[in-house]
Amino acid sequence: MYVPRNPGLPPRALFTPPGGMSGALDCAGLLLFSKARMGIRYALSALGIGLGETVLAPAYLTGSALAPFDWAGVACALYDVDRTTLAPDWGSVAGVQTRVKARALLLVHYFGLPCDGGIARAFCREHGLALIEDCAHALPPAPGEVGPGALGDAAIFSLRKLLPLPDGGALRLGSGRRAPACLPPRSDSPVALAPLLARYVAQRLGMHRPSRAARPPLPVPDTRPEEPAVGISRWSRWLLSCLDAKAARRTRRENYRLLMQRVAGIPGLLPLFPALPDGACPQVLPVLVPAAEQVADSLAAMGVGAYRWPTLPPRCARASETARWLAGRLLALPVHQGLDPVHLEYTADCLERVLHAR
Repeated sequence: MYVPRNPGLPPRALFTPPGGMSGALDCAGLLLFSKARMGIRYALSALGIGLGETVLAPAYLTGSALAPFDWAGVACALYDVDRTTLAPDWGSVAGVQTRVKARALLLVHYFGLPCDGGIARAFCREHGLALIEDCAHALPPAPGEVGPGALGDAAIFSLRKLLPLPDGGALRLGSGRRAPACLPPRSDSPVALAPLLARYVAQRLGMHRPSRAARPPLPVPDTRPEEPAVGISRWSRWLLSCLDAKAARRTRRENYRLLMQRVAGIPGLLPLFPALPDGACPQVLPVLVPAAEQVADSLAAMGVGAYRWPTLPPRCARASETARWLAGRLLALPVHQGLDPVHLEYTADCLERVLHAR
């Protein structure tokens, strides 16, 4: 059996007429980019934050999320998160703000689960900060809905992490903020759809790649080369009108609930979010296990696309013991809309066997 990390593209989606899917994602008010991190650079510009200024950001974060701040010449002052809830450690946030006098707070909604939005909004109001929501693991809330991205002065989303798209990120700016002009689309050919279609077929046939060989972790740079901002590709924009995002939300929630019921009692495993908040669209089911990288490798050999998250850049690893602790233990389990209950049961069985053997 094959349980891929992300959903494949069902061939039937290619035959859905554009605009013919009532559950398609509402992109009104969104500026669409090829990648979410490109939107962060635009958000900083819209908020008037630039060279030599500082933003508060969590130490538990990937290098790709920090890179746009580097490109803009904006420093990231790192704060701690709570290791059991992933919410900001507000004592740490306040201490860092006292020291650096930042212009904005970056709030991350890890794995699509809402994270202290009201507290963050109040903190920003008290300290005169802009609130930037990193919703790279979430889908944008529909107009009038409350969820990740609804409270910030700016919010970014990575659509390709939740929907089968070749590329796709989005920026939503708060009321009164002027969005930049539309960007030229990323140049893509139909070949960009091939890996997504192949993933769908491989899952249906139960085919998966051979196990990853054990290897030392690759070094992660503290900075990344700057990427020019481009708009979402025409293929992804077309698919957004053909894919049922509402159904994807429902299925992800149901799969999360089913898998949680199955793994909650496994010895050696601690679910981070046993109860799914109302309205949340989970990217994955995050759990804590010993030696998450080795567990992920063992699961890969069985065809389960679980993974350790994240690979910390050196500056984050240096700044926070909590970030290092989480990065060594957090395992992300797939719950996407391409999975059926049989895939979830197989995932739980494999995970139980791997942890029992350790």
